[in-house]
Amino acid sequence: MPDLSHLTEEERKIILAVMDRQKKEEEKEQSVLKIMIFQILFLAILKIKRSSCKVNSGALKIQTFHLLLGIVMKLQRDQSGLRL
Repeated sequence: MPDLSHLTEEERKIILAVMDRQKKEEEKEQSVLKIMIFQILFLAILKIKRSSCKVNSGALKIQTFHLLLGIVMKLQRDQSGLRL
């Protein structure tokens, strides 16, 4: 929190309101990102399930799982503050 003591009460209110809006917008953005990640994972799991009916390969499932895990971990690193 920056030092706002040198500002008038009205200026402080304006700045605090802007900071509050920014925080809410960032929270909303994080929420949308989480939903997108879960949708991608859900679709990937469906793909694995469908492919496992055609190809009975445990190695393929493990490889796909590790690929998905890597994607999620990269997204987590790239998005500061993202908590799944």
